[in-house]
Parts: sequence; C-alpha cells; structure tokens
Amino acid sequence: MPSLATELQKHIKIINFSFREESELREILKRKLTKKEFKLLEGWSFEVSKENLSQSLGYNEIQYNDAMQKLIKKLNQEKTKKEIFIQ
Repeated sequence: MPSLATELQKHIKIINFSFREESELREILKRKLTKKEFKLLEGWSFEVSKENLSQSLGYNEIQYNDAMQKLIKKLNQEKTKKEIFIQ
C-alpha cells in the first residue's frame, strides 16, 4: 500500500521532523483537508493518472490545477505541519 508520508515528502517544502505513523497521519489529514483534497492526495499516493483523478473528482483541467495548488499550500501551512510531524 502506498504511503501518504512518501507523497507528503514530495509536496512539503521544508521538512524539519519525521512524520507520524501512517494511521495517525491519515486521521489528521482527513480532519484537516476537505474530502476532495484528501481524495486528491490519496490519488497521488496511488499514482492514479491525472485524467482519471480529475474525472473521478468531477474537475476539468483548470479546476484540477487550482485544487492541486490549494492542497499544496494547505500542506505547507505551519498549522498543518505541526500536526503531521513528530516534534
């Protein structure tokens, strides 16, 4: 099963600490992200193609790119990082 931590490493710019356990990480992200943002992140970790992912979420190309940018910004917020890292 693909790891959310591995996927987060690709998108978080500054990583100061190690990630929490996978189950804890999943619960935190479910709480912090919208359903579509969480599905987008899971799709990336399962390496689903951009076309299939945008179709399953009901996005066109512009909406997909906007959602992707918003998700990456949200993942890089200090509030989010404090919860997903072990300090």
